[in-house]
Amino acid sequence: MPIKNYTTKITVEKTMMEIEKILATHGATHIFKMYNDKGTPTALAFKSVVGEQMVSFKLPLEENKIQMVFKNAVSKKELPSRYWDDLDQARRTGWRIIKDWIDSQMALIEIHVAKFEEIFLPYMYNEKLGKTLYELMAEREFNMQLEDKTKGD
Repeated sequence: MPIKNYTTKITVEKTMMEIEKILATHGATHIFKMYNDKGTPTALAFKSVVGEQMVSFKLPLEENKIQMVFKNAVSKKELPSRYWDDLDQARRTGWRIIKDWIDSQMALIEIHVAKFEEIFLPYMYNEKLGKTLYELMAEREFNMQLEDKTKGD
């Protein structure tokens, strides 16, 4: 089965603007894009008030992973060969999927099934370390044990 939104013609810029509007409507502030050295957007970052503090979030797009999905689908003849090396289509597809995901998550907030910070928890961003909570937890192999430094050996 082909990847969702694989035929989208909507530009990355338009999709990112739509994402920004959705996030801003639901309380996000300080929304900005992160770019690689080639001027390609690689993440959308934003801040939101959680409790009484401003918290940063980062939604990355790993275009190489989408391109691998395209290549696998082409190999299985699920997609035409033109998708094999179409990095622009991979980007358009990826950002569109992120937009759809955010839109669905906001619906959960609207019906009081989830909170903003609950949905975006893995994407909470430590600006000093340049890593999301997910990345920090992955480095610790998802060990949530807190070390008690007050006890001696």
